[in-house]
Amino acid sequence: MRTSVFWVLSLLLSVQMQRAAVAADMEVVVGGVGRTVQSATVQAGTNAIRAVLGAALPLEILVRQEAQVRALLEQAGDFVLETVPLGDPVGVDEGLSCLTVRVRVNSAALQAALQQKGLAVARLDGLSLVTAHETRVESREDAGQIAAEALRPLPAGALRATAQVRDARHKLDGKTMRVELPVSVTVDLAAYATMLDGLRATLGKLGIATRVVNLSGTGSQQIVQLWKEVGLPDALKQKEGPSLLAVCELIAEKSSRWSLSVVPAQVAAAFGKDSAVVVKVDLLDAAGVAVTSRDFSLGGSADKKSLANIFAYAPFFRTAGVAPVANALNIEGGVLSLPQSREAVLEHVVVFNLGMEELRQISNVRCTVTNKAK
Repeated sequence: MRTSVFWVLSLLLSVQMQRAAVAADMEVVVGGVGRTVQSATVQAGTNAIRAVLGAALPLEILVRQEAQVRALLEQAGDFVLETVPLGDPVGVDEGLSCLTVRVRVNSAALQAALQQKGLAVARLDGLSLVTAHETRVESREDAGQIAAEALRPLPAGALRATAQVRDARHKLDGKTMRVELPVSVTVDLAAYATMLDGLRATLGKLGIATRVVNLSGTGSQQIVQLWKEVGLPDALKQKEGPSLLAVCELIAEKSSRWSLSVVPAQVAAAFGKDSAVVVKVDLLDAAGVAVTSRDFSLGGSADKKSLANIFAYAPFFRTAGVAPVANALNIEGGVLSLPQSREAVLEHVVVFNLGMEELRQISNVRCTVTNKAK
């Protein structure tokens, strides 16, 4: 029972930094857990200050001057200007409730307190936090390795394969039945949302802030416009420097919501892995045991026309993209382009040649997606 509580706590500590309407303040979306809504809100305020400190202070200072940092957390309420619950509290184990809260932090007061304790940092606003991440890890290579490890279960972990049984075709050839079973591969939106939570948590560990923006259009975006949203100069005029990570959270009818982050080049490169997946189709008996199986691969450099990735990466444009589509997310011509269809689907026909005894045993079908071993 305690494991799920700790999981909720770690998940809720992933934050999204945004520029506040007033320059001296900033907003942080965090979670709080407590036995009452009030106690959960108070803890959310503390978590907000912890998030700001974690993004603004180098890791070595957080460790070396732990006592001063802890003292600031104990007076977290002094730096909280406003708390706004986002939705209703959700019950978790042992009588606890978790609540997502938007916290407005008085960054000027917090910076003054940091200076009093000898922990002066750069100005605490959205953009300075975006560029403060490189002090959170020993090197940019470390950041890239951490990102690559977080992405290791993907893209398979965000994909779902479904057998279209009603569209299956069959033909009897002597004593063998030839069955052509269409299988579709799409993004599992629930798994994609879970992936986004994990990605936010990883970026938070690296001290990388995220800005959420709503943009017009059905998904495809001009990269220069995305750079402007996070204050990046024209990256095409600079061969080196930080990269943009653009994560599409939602595609609506005429707009889309994006999380934008400025990341080291090594982190962006982690999204450029040449991935492929294996889709396995099992025909099952009544007990759920496989009678026979087939599999096929999607993606990889040998099969560019049937991509199975949810990522795109273009070093020339210093941009990496993530989107809830299972095919052809591209970065080319200065555009991060998504397919026109919001329900992008990859399709493949699996062929089974079944004997009569096998046919009598089959009562169900199961599809699984795994990353293809290198």
